[in-house]
Amino acid sequence: GGPVDLQAALDGLPADHLLTPVLRLDLAKALVERPDAADADALREATSLLEQALAGLAADNPFHDEALRSLTGALLATAGYDPSAAHLDRVEVVAGQLLDRPRDGGPLDRGSELFLRALLAVLRGKQRGERDITGVLATVAEAIDVLPDGHPLRGVAIGQAAALLADRYLLEGGLDDTDAAAALLDRLVSAGSGGEEGAFLECVTALCRLVRALRLDDRASARKHAEALQDGLGRLPAGYLVRPNFALVAGLAELRAAASVADPIRLRAALYPLKRVLDGGVLAGVAPGAVAAMAGAIDVAGGLLDGKPELVKASIEAMEAELAAPVGFADQRVAQRALLGHAYVVAHGLGQFAGTAADKAIVHLVEARRLLGERRPGVQLHEILVGLAHAHRARGDRPRSRAAAFEALRSLAGTVLLQSGIGNAVLTARGASAEAATLARWCLADGEPGEAVQAVELGRGLALHAATSALRVPDLLRRADEADLAEQWDRQAPAPDDVADRVRSADDLRYRVLEVLRGLPEAAHLFGPPTVAEIGGALGTVGADALVHLVPGTGDEPGHLLLSREHEVPVAVPAPGLTATAAGTALAGFLQPATQPGWRDALDRVCAWAGAAVIGPLLEALGATTPRVVL
Repeated sequence: GGPVDLQAALDGLPADHLLTPVLRLDLAKALVERPDAADADALREATSLLEQALAGLAADNPFHDEALRSLTGALLATAGYDPSAAHLDRVEVVAGQLLDRPRDGGPLDRGSELFLRALLAVLRGKQRGERDITGVLATVAEAIDVLPDGHPLRGVAIGQAAALLADRYLLEGGLDDTDAAAALLDRLVSAGSGGEEGAFLECVTALCRLVRALRLDDRASARKHAEALQDGLGRLPAGYLVRPNFALVAGLAELRAAASVADPIRLRAALYPLKRVLDGGVLAGVAPGAVAAMAGAIDVAGGLLDGKPELVKASIEAMEAELAAPVGFADQRVAQRALLGHAYVVAHGLGQFAGTAADKAIVHLVEARRLLGERRPGVQLHEILVGLAHAHRARGDRPRSRAAAFEALRSLAGTVLLQSGIGNAVLTARGASAEAATLARWCLADGEPGEAVQAVELGRGLALHAATSALRVPDLLRRADEADLAEQWDRQAPAPDDVADRVRSADDLRYRVLEVLRGLPEAAHLFGPPTVAEIGGALGTVGADALVHLVPGTGDEPGHLLLSREHEVPVAVPAPGLTATAAGTALAGFLQPATQPGWRDALDRVCAWAGAAVIGPLLEALGATTPRVVL
């Protein structure tokens, strides 16, 4: 019968009746299998029923192992809502009992055991903040090898491998990971699952590609994959366990799209569905404290948009109160502190917290960095450093602000070096130019043109520098007595077609190499710009008189030309016409096929603008000589 009938039957039996544990087992399965009730509350109730059922069944009872398997699965699922050490200890105890039971040793039995061991390792790794998932991927790949084709658990194992790779991309930024995850998910989608399972897989695949597009600021792809995600969401039941997670990402995509066109009405409209999802308080795999931090951040954004500083302050105070709530997974604890730090930077701009907001921002961002500990630098560290740069700037500590911004760019250099192939490196480095331009303007405002040159060099050269430097990586590794790593680097091959081999090939090699290189003095040039002296020496080598970097102005700020010469300190030359607005106007008609009517006129306008905005100030600064300039 259904849950109502089973509950009625259970209510009519004494607790010690032989059928009571069996009915509890049946009721638990009915609760989680009902489409309109597959939510967190149903899962928790089912877990409690399964624990009671197992306690009432002897080890030799025919229903004992079924109850044990069901309880293990339920505890693994509820770990997303309760990632505490005590809960994970309980999961391991129950799973250990299941693994200790006699088994038939067949492929399904062996594959199930391997997959269970992999899931336990994933949970412990997330709790400890471990980034190396090579061992887990190898175990999942072995499970995929063993499990029979067409068996549902094989598809689940492939999906878990894709989730691991997608998570690693979110934390560390390797495009190979998200591409591999999407390829694995495509295999599952092409297998033709229908109904809820098909809609779920389509949502996961769209989400994976959407996150990639958002990070790379690929607006056309983001729009396409956001529509695919919304389509899949429309075919999932309202109570589907991970539906809020999908809705959150879809909402964030719309918020990003609205921000890209600076549309206040659209921005406000985008905040409402996000607030609705987060106010529900439940996201699969995310601790309640972390959900509350995200909800607070959305409220801060709403207060900023509506010009309500008191709402920003109240939202931050609520976020502070949530710090007492348990957040079991290490990376979520980091994110919670970082969000608070960013929120305080916003509050400082609105004059809240009596002049202490910038100090509080620094405290939380420093704590977020401390919580990262010795884990590999990645996306989280970069975002924390960017926040620290703005927080120190708000506090008036300009040297520390610039230092944090330079460190953020250097961390991004590592992420670029992590990529395989020039194409992925260029895509990853694209966002560095805006950061570098902001830092260059800070340096100019602080009277540090030499640092401004380094900022522009670091941003401009990230992709090319990392891609060409990758050719020298094996030599650097061998000089560091890492011959095995160098040999593995040289042996890298294209991803294989076989699913299990594809999972195995997504190893940790490039991450381990990057970790080694960060500690080598000989590899320091991979993560930083050339010095002013090195730039001057290069000018002498090629016989050029000057190197000129362009720093466009923003808003009412004028642009500048950074003029570097051999044996001289760089100087900043004002270029009032070098602004993003002026450049956009001049380029409007030029950025179209040359066959279009009016293109030559547009070219003339671009040349006229460039001559007045750049060449004129440059020639005036150089004087009457006929210089050889690298522009």
